Amino acid sequence: ELEQLASRSIPAMRRFAACRYSARVLGFAEVNTAWRDVLQDSHLRTVSQWRALSDVEVGRHLAGVAALRPWWQVVERACPLVASPVAERIICEVRAHLARLLATNPSVLPADSAPDLLGLARALSAQARWSEHAYMVSEEEFKWAQRLPGISAMEWSDTADALLPAFPLPGRGVPHDEEVVSGEGRDAVQRFYERHVFPQWDHLTPWSSNLGALAEPVRSTGLAGRSVLVAGCGTGRWACHFAATFPKASVLAVDVSHASLDFARERCERFNLTNIRFEHADLRSWSPVETFDLVECGGVLHHLEDPEVAWSRLLAALSPSGTMLVSLYSRTARRLLKRLRGEILQSSFPGRPLPEWRAMDDDEVRRFRLELLRRTWATELLALAQSPDMHSVARLRDTFFHPLEHEYILPEVQSMLERLGLKFSCMDADPALQELFRGACPGRDPCDLSAWHELEQRMPELFIGMYELFVTRK
Repeated sequence: ELEQLASRSIPAMRRFAACRYSARVLGFAEVNTAWRDVLQDSHLRTVSQWRALSDVEVGRHLAGVAALRPWWQVVERACPLVASPVAERIICEVRAHLARLLATNPSVLPADSAPDLLGLARALSAQARWSEHAYMVSEEEFKWAQRLPGISAMEWSDTADALLPAFPLPGRGVPHDEEVVSGEGRDAVQRFYERHVFPQWDHLTPWSSNLGALAEPVRSTGLAGRSVLVAGCGTGRWACHFAATFPKASVLAVDVSHASLDFARERCERFNLTNIRFEHADLRSWSPVETFDLVECGGVLHHLEDPEVAWSRLLAALSPSGTMLVSLYSRTARRLLKRLRGEILQSSFPGRPLPEWRAMDDDEVRRFRLELLRRTWATELLALAQSPDMHSVARLRDTFFHPLEHEYILPEVQSMLERLGLKFSCMDADPALQELFRGACPGRDPCDLSAWHELEQRMPELFIGMYELFVTRK
């Protein structure tokens, strides 16, 4: 099959890339396996017909859906990753019907299903909270939600209270902070991440059961109990998972956002991680006083005024024999995203001056997202539609409306590495990507960035996430 890959059509190679990307998304396979298992349920299969049924019949269906606890537990756990238009539509329909009956006719809800319906309400609210209410909510549904705090049926008050956070109330249409999108890069970027604390995460499963999927530098550093710096740790998800997987290793995680660090420290305490510490640091001015065997800097440098200067400062933290994992935006891949953004803004928000889209309120971002998904499902950009970045309001802003970003092509990255005294070691940790390279570029060296550049020209969406580069000192 690998020998045949080089002769495959570009569309077939794109489907390969899309499948590879969706398979790597944390929780995606789990969600969709659970979804397939429950899709045959008679209640879920008829959800589109509920609007024509009596309240009593809808109440019975809601009780049946609420009894599908494995599905709702997955929704609650991997909520930003429910990347399916069918799943999203059903979640919205179930949410709307539950709100309507609680607000207008709670007596039709089966009393013996109260515990299940309470669990369902909590799962719907968790999904909404972690995705920053990415799913659309109708005006009619908002009216039902406003009635939930004062329902007269006391036996359902706990369920109503549990469902209320599923709706972005109050201030659902508040414009994005003007200070975030105005001003110069340094302050604007920090304000952006103080306001948008993401990714939100609530569960920690060590990578121990799947160590083979980790890149060799990450795995060997952890197993040897060496030191790791996470530069730009955000809410600490990667740092905490590494620390939990390799308890003998020591981890320092730094970030510019105080709000993100507060979130990360809370998670660290919750999961009783003793081999990690968090510090506030601005990579534009920070001078490391320690050296580390592995430095991870994912999706950070390209949001700084001068990424190369910041990278050169960060090199002071890399031990002579250490490895650095750096993720950068691909200009080739993001050209597709910018084209989509322009088309959607022109058609859905006509007449709006270019700078103003960075200040869109959350309702407008939801409208943008809905049109974006409509244009990307069942296309060569399926990988984008399935990305967690499309299923969270904050991550969507980060991807499409960030106040400062830089993009690269691989020849530019190669030149930057040479100026920094670094050499490219490998691309990514994904075996499927390496197989794709070997099949599409037979005889080429996977440590040759020019070969990867040629492949990307054939498959512009190959690095639609980011370039993930392992580099070492020369």
